[in-house]
Amino acid sequence: MTSRMNEPAVVRGGQLSNSGKRISPHNDMPPPPRPHGTNVLSIATLNISDIRAPTRAQMLAEFIRTHDFDIIFLQEVTIPDVLSFRGYETYLNIGTSMRGTAIVAKCQHQFTNVLTLPTGRANAATLRGIRIINVYAP
Repeated sequence: MTSRMNEPAVVRGGQLSNSGKRISPHNDMPPPPRPHGTNVLSIATLNISDIRAPTRAQMLAEFIRTHDFDIIFLQEVTIPDVLSFRGYETYLNIGTSMRGTAIVAKCQHQFTNVLTLPTGRANAATLRGIRIINVYAP
């Protein structure tokens, strides 16, 4: 059986409100240094287990900001509203079961050929000629 790929929804660089409270003990930790003159990308993959609470969404935003990831693959996405991060674009794929995947990338990265599975269990994109694929396979 073959699956048809669909076009994703895109959320452009918004922000979550921040109450100013310390969310994580890592708030003061700077991002790791990057080698100069290289094409290094920092990539993370996280199963966010249906984040709904604003506090947990803020913790996720702080984690992404603290570690300065270029690309984040998310699985078990159910509420797209919590996936708006300042300086990032989110490529959503919410499937028929109202669960899905997302690729979150810094706005400076230009993805092409972004595709999704109707089930919500995968999305893919091309960045600088490299195909990246995010799959949720429980």
